[in-house]
Amino acid sequence: MRLVFASALSLVLFCGCRAERYYGPFSLDVPGAAREHTVWRTFRLPIDGDARARDERRARCEQEEPDRAVPCVCDYPTLRVGTYAVRLDYRLLHRRGDTTYATVWLGREVEPPFPEQLPDAPQAEVLAEHLHRLEALDETSDSFQESEVSDAGLSFSFEEYPDCPGDTAYRPGPTEFWVGLSLPAPDDAELSLDFTVRVRENR
Repeated sequence: MRLVFASALSLVLFCGCRAERYYGPFSLDVPGAAREHTVWRTFRLPIDGDARARDERRARCEQEEPDRAVPCVCDYPTLRVGTYAVRLDYRLLHRRGDTTYATVWLGREVEPPFPEQLPDAPQAEVLAEHLHRLEALDETSDSFQESEVSDAGLSFSFEEYPDCPGDTAYRPGPTEFWVGLSLPAPDDAELSLDFTVRVRENR
C-alpha cells in the first residue's frame, strides 16, 4: 500500500541561520488494507527557489550540450545529498498477535522491480533499515540518524547517477524517500508505526 504526503504540513523553526522543518506525526499500520505485509509512505523533501533554478539550468544545459562528458544533472541537481540533514524519529507499537520481528526501512522506487528484498513491494529498494523484535503489546522508539539518511542518499546517488564524479555529499541526491514498515509473511501480528521527520538546511 502506498500513501503520499507532501512537504506542505510543517513547523518551521530557525536555529542560527539554518531553518529546521518538522513534519508529522504520520502513521503506518501493518497488515495493510489488503492484508499485505509491507506498507509505506512517500516523503518528499522541500524544493525551494534555488532548487527550481537548478532545474532550469539543467534543462538549458541538456538542450545546449546534449553530448556533455559529465551529465548536466551532476552539476545542476535538484538537490544534493548534503542539501539537507534529515532525521526520522519513530515509535513502533505491537497491537495484536504473537512475538514478531518488524523492519522499519527507508527506500526508493526502482524499475525494473526488485522482488528479492520485499515480495509485497517489488518496486521498492531498501536503502537503510532497522530490525526490531517485539513481544505482544510491546513498543519501542528509535531514529534514523542524519548519518544513516545521508548514507542512504549516497547509495541512491551512486545507483541513479553512476556517471557523476565524486563520492561526497556534493553528489546529486534524492528528492524523496519511501518510509516503510514490513512484517514477515506469514505473520498474524498487527503493528503501527508513528513517525516524524526533521529536515535541517545544511547551507
